Amino acid sequence: MAEWIARRELGDAGAPEITTRDEFVGALTRMIEVRSGPLAARTRARYALFLEADDDALRPLREQRTGMEAWVRSILARLGGDAAARNTTFLMAAGDGLLLHRLTVDPDAPIDDVVTRAIDAALQH
Repeated sequence: MAEWIARRELGDAGAPEITTRDEFVGALTRMIEVRSGPLAARTRARYALFLEADDDALRPLREQRTGMEAWVRSILARLGGDAAARNTTFLMAAGDGLLLHRLTVDPDAPIDDVVTRAIDAALQH
């Protein structure tokens, strides 16, 4: 199950080439919209596995997460240099928090404004 989810999420992300702040905002917004909307059941399953599965079962999901983190770090570095790249964990956590909030409390919570503020904060030195 974990391998199937990881393969699907990598394919869904499409990891587009991001060259501007606005493209980055758009890409992360779309990812959160899809993962908290049409693919919400799969996202819930991924969270359940992260919380309950053993290390061997989690390996594909962790590898997928590591790849996503590297992608975000590379974009932050390209747009804002090394100082921005050091904010990767912050930006990933903000996205995860918003995704979990939409899955559990408020499925209609705005995405674009939160993503924009998080990216802008990550790009500030």
